[in-house]
Amino acid sequence: MIIKESICLAAAICESITKIVCRQESLCGEHRGFKHRCDTLHGNGAISQETSAELKWLWDFRQNEHIFLAPEWEYGFYKMTECNRAIKALRSLKAELHDWYIEDLPF
Repeated sequence: MIIKESICLAAAICESITKIVCRQESLCGEHRGFKHRCDTLHGNGAISQETSAELKWLWDFRQNEHIFLAPEWEYGFYKMTECNRAIKALRSLKAELHDWYIEDLPF
């Protein structure tokens, strides 16, 4: 369950980052979904296609967050490879958005 929680936490951080950036930059409406925000950020050159795809994978993978909605027994389902992939997606998002903001600075 620690691995699952790490994956869900990485997804929650990515969700918050995309929501804040899209709102701050007026890229999409307040109630647009996570995948739409990924597409919008990619379309505006803020993140790569690969990062967008990895973020969407992370979002789909974390959708089993609610234990009572889980379609199957989860013990042993979550592996460190998925946790590492989730952290890598978060780091890619952070790095690419950092580069995107730096590119737009006037100095």
